[in-house]
Amino acid sequence: MSGIYPTLLRRRAESMIKIAERLLGEGEYDLAVFNAEYATQLYIESLLYRLS
Repeated sequence: MSGIYPTLLRRRAESMIKIAERLLGEGEYDLAVFNAEYATQLYIESLLYRLS
């Protein structure tokens, strides 16, 4: 499972950044930033999980 979980986190991060881009285009700036921040957290978690 060690290789699967970081990949899952990275895919979720990519999905969240796509949602953030869509929201940004719709003028939903606060929600776009929220989703971009969450995407960043997921991506960093995937990197840290690989190091452990």
